[in-house]
Amino acid sequence: MTLDSQVLVEWLSDGSCSGLFGQLIEALKVIGILRDDMEPQEFKRAMHSSLRDLSDGSILDFVEGGKWQVRQTKIAMIKQEAGLVRAVVCGARDSRVHLALSKLPSQSQTQSLGRFGVQVVGPPEELTHWIQVSGLTVELHWVGIQVNSAIDQLGATNARRATEIKEALPNPIIREGQVEVRRLIDNFRRDITNVLPSPEVGIVLEITEKYTSRRVRYVGTAQGWLKVDYLWAPWVCAASEGKSLAAIRNGNRMAVPLWARLPDGLSRAVTLASGIPWEDYGGYYLSGPIPPALLFNLKRVLCLC
Repeated sequence: MTLDSQVLVEWLSDGSCSGLFGQLIEALKVIGILRDDMEPQEFKRAMHSSLRDLSDGSILDFVEGGKWQVRQTKIAMIKQEAGLVRAVVCGARDSRVHLALSKLPSQSQTQSLGRFGVQVVGPPEELTHWIQVSGLTVELHWVGIQVNSAIDQLGATNARRATEIKEALPNPIIREGQVEVRRLIDNFRRDITNVLPSPEVGIVLEITEKYTSRRVRYVGTAQGWLKVDYLWAPWVCAASEGKSLAAIRNGNRMAVPLWARLPDGLSRAVTLASGIPWEDYGGYYLSGPIPPALLFNLKRVLCLC
């Protein structure tokens, strides 16, 4: 992690922890990551790379209206191997967090995670005690250390019920207006229509609810349109490999479009820290085998649908 990157994260964490897109771009210019004398395409690539790195490092989220907000500081316990556990420091890293990191136990150490992220590696008992003494919060949404048994449990009962739909699903209620369709086989290109298409595996459908005006997403299945949490929809679609939801299993690869925002409480940094690399390829994040923690959460979300 470079000094400039650390300065930016401290500025994000110590300030209002939210702001406009333009303020973030100006901050990237101040620390030299972006420069006005860059060629337009070079400037655009550097900007997108930095914004993705901030999101991937689980530091901030981009929200509606062209704004951003810094996440609450949490520690995500990811992976245990050879007597050591790896944990990602998610969210704000203000002076309190830096003080905690400076007081890590003797057998633990910090490591960089991409340009902006930080992970901590050490014996599980030592790290657990350090988290408690420092007053930090554990990200309970991730159960990386227990994830293998959790996947087995989900795969045996609840997940199968969620992914192997037996009955026809009701059609979404669409008020007057347009419907957005994105197809996995068409590079998730945004297509606008006024007519509800037939449900197909590999389609994400976005509509506006008739009574609440909320934007809602559905994933196509052989039994109809399955309502899925808004931010999870493209991940569910990509994980099914264009076949069926029942095909979501350990060992599959997935190609998630770059526009697919991370669901709340999750971090791509968590899957990166699992030791399984992702590649930026042709507008997609292309994974190796689906990381166990991500697979568990995909199935958990489907169980709640």
